[in-house]
Amino acid sequence: MKKVLLLIILFLSIQMYYAQNDLSTELELAYKNDSSERLDWFLMNWHLKSSPISSEQFQKLSDTVIAVYEIYEKFYNPFELDKIKGSEYGNHYYNPIDYIIISPTINVRFVDKFLNYLWMDSLSYKKNLLCEFSIDNFAPRLHFPYHKVLYLTSDYDSVITKFLKNEQSPFGAEGIMNTAQPIGESKKRVEFLRPKIKIISGHWGGYWHLTTHPDIRMIELNSSLDTARVRFRLVYQFGEAMFKKSNGEWSLVYSKITGQE
Repeated sequence: MKKVLLLIILFLSIQMYYAQNDLSTELELAYKNDSSERLDWFLMNWHLKSSPISSEQFQKLSDTVIAVYEIYEKFYNPFELDKIKGSEYGNHYYNPIDYIIISPTINVRFVDKFLNYLWMDSLSYKKNLLCEFSIDNFAPRLHFPYHKVLYLTSDYDSVITKFLKNEQSPFGAEGIMNTAQPIGESKKRVEFLRPKIKIISGHWGGYWHLTTHPDIRMIELNSSLDTARVRFRLVYQFGEAMFKKSNGEWSLVYSKITGQE
């Protein structure tokens, strides 16, 4: 039985390896031929694999997961950043792109109270946290008339990261407050992708933000499922948004920037 299991794992690993190589080859060919048509084909093929959760699947979800989907879908919009008060990036930061990239994983916490973690010691934090878990294969139903959605599976995460390489200026190279920026071959590759998708350098260098912000990685809920806090990143800023549920509908109470790298 163990041998059979090992063979299955080996077979799946080989399949994944060749699938990633095929995707990498297609993206490299698009870049080396400076072909926007090939790039669009690569991204459209990715989009066709990025199906949102179906109505039938949605109806089978627990009340908690349904709440997470509803809150995410209500809040997420990279083309209306003005509702995130205090953003320094303007309302049109993402407007030129054709595709948006969504993380397929989101973290969820049930909390006793919505406290400010900056002023909490570890014991208070543990007492306030009721439970936490993550939702994998998260596929929110997002509708933008002029933009297509891509879900960042592990295959595409690996392919895009490998394609970008890792040539970035060190943090503070052009001034003490300047973030790391792509240089050399990485800069050319980021610019090649930019008409279609927008990739952001990691603040400290050595990594990339592939998802299209606001990047929502955490939603906190109270036990009665009528109040929620969204914790998000917007480029190099961090923020939170509070939601209340009334008459079966989630409404945004406020959204604000709370910190910056």
